[in-house]
Amino acid sequence: MTTTPARAALANPSNAHLGLPTSGTSTPTVKNLPGYTTPIFTRKDEQRKEVEASVSSKGFMPPELVKLEVGWFYDSLGIDDTYFANESVTIITDHILALFGAKIMAFTQHDANKLVIDLEQISPDGDRATFIHTSAPGVTSKDGPGATCEARIDGQYFDESTPETAYRLETYRSGGSISATANQQLRCYFVQKCQFPPPTAKKTIQGEDGIERTDIRTVSDKSFLEKATDNTLEIYQQVMWNVEERYGPVEGTRERRVVIGYRMGGTKHFFSALSDLYHFYGLYSARKYVEQFANGVTIISLYLNPLPSSNAPPIEHSIHQVIKEASLLYCLPDNPFFRGTTPGGAAAVSNIHGSHAVQEATYAYAGWIFAQHFCNRLGPSYGALREVLDESNAAHAEVLNNIKVRFREETFTRESIGEVIAAYPELIRMLYVNFAMNHYPAQDEASQLMPTLSYQRLQTEQPLSDEELREKLRRTVPNKQELQVLESFLVFNKHVLKTNFYQPTKVALSFRLAPNFLPEVEYPKQPFGMFFVIGSEFRGFHIRFRDVARGGIRIVRSRNKENYSINQRSMRTTPSLLRKP
Repeated sequence: MTTTPARAALANPSNAHLGLPTSGTSTPTVKNLPGYTTPIFTRKDEQRKEVEASVSSKGFMPPELVKLEVGWFYDSLGIDDTYFANESVTIITDHILALFGAKIMAFTQHDANKLVIDLEQISPDGDRATFIHTSAPGVTSKDGPGATCEARIDGQYFDESTPETAYRLETYRSGGSISATANQQLRCYFVQKCQFPPPTAKKTIQGEDGIERTDIRTVSDKSFLEKATDNTLEIYQQVMWNVEERYGPVEGTRERRVVIGYRMGGTKHFFSALSDLYHFYGLYSARKYVEQFANGVTIISLYLNPLPSSNAPPIEHSIHQVIKEASLLYCLPDNPFFRGTTPGGAAAVSNIHGSHAVQEATYAYAGWIFAQHFCNRLGPSYGALREVLDESNAAHAEVLNNIKVRFREETFTRESIGEVIAAYPELIRMLYVNFAMNHYPAQDEASQLMPTLSYQRLQTEQPLSDEELREKLRRTVPNKQELQVLESFLVFNKHVLKTNFYQPTKVALSFRLAPNFLPEVEYPKQPFGMFFVIGSEFRGFHIRFRDVARGGIRIVRSRNKENYSINQRSMRTTPSLLRKP
């Protein structure tokens, strides 16, 4: 891992830290050198005159305003020259007219903040795309196409990318506001298909340790090599080598620039999730790049700035938070408890800002999955009925199994459990503190880390014992079913033996559980070992009935949702079928 250059004054060894450990090496502050050469479009003035003529010919704008509006678009908005070099006169004309029309619409509504721009252009062959949207710095959009723009770019270009079909992204924030009376800026995204050298061109470099590693110049896109500075190539080369040696995200930074590399197909929606992460810590991006390479590596580069007039901590602290919590987002990029929606899709009860930090949200997600499996839904009535019926009788066994399935499906649904978690953010935070007190990194490992937001909250709250926390839940939650959901988090905390929750190199979350919490009525044979694993697209258990390390997790994806439902029902009915004579 390439560690964050941090000033010595920022690291306070007297603090215990609840963060993701880095390599442990001390790195001095490094000058923030340019990452990409600034593109200069030599035909810009000539193109401007062509655009003025084109706008005039359309007849939608008063002639006396044409020169003013075109000049504003070219000079005052601060749009990068990449846009003007990539787009035709026709497209630029359409965008200027759309901006002018949006200004008129905002004027009729007597609210400058109603000025909304949503411009999108995808080439017929799909090799190029341009997205331009209004965007307030440091704020995640909630409405309109701009709210889903990055998620759609993730889904269309990066989630399923391969070395044969890879894309690069440049995104810029305009330097000026979209009008003299509005504070919104434009966020421009430029996507283009990568043009890699032939596979035969790939070369390696021998490192000081004698190991042959990929030469980044022989697997890079043509446009990237034209724009990347030597400083960027050096950083990306190191990140690429780290990615080739292990799985999971590799983070690196040069002061206000954060670089993250990972393997193609390793996660989904990661690019858009990172935006939510740095927004949470009071940062906004001036520029962002996504580069993909012919050897299957993806590298994201973020240029982050503190949000003006915000109460966020110093930017060095905030960037450190982003670095440490990126691996949790890599595992769960669509975590609803961080992105501010309940699992059912509705808005969360609590606002995302000021609510769950990434570590707390990840813990909430793990507890949500655990509760779906292990909330005791049968109760004493089922036990009494089981005593009356004869399970050796096939008809009786089938009745019992049908009752069990119905109890599990109707008493607690994933949506209802998610709503309980969203309704009690303070209790979830206290439950997380209870979990963290047993599993955060030891003092000697964490002494070089900055405290995370989760740890700062831990410092301000007096940790409660299991009994005190259980009593707190019972006093606070009047509903019996809601209490049962939250108490399942305590069961989870008490029975986690080991976890990789705080390790930065993970590709999924893993918890080793002590299986003695399983009710004998449902699980008559207690496992020897029980491993609970959660990834971005899967969750499951690895069960051992003796001390033999054999096999592991195998993922078989259902062909469609219907097959998934059939397989899910089969998994529920298999245990009862195995007990039949």
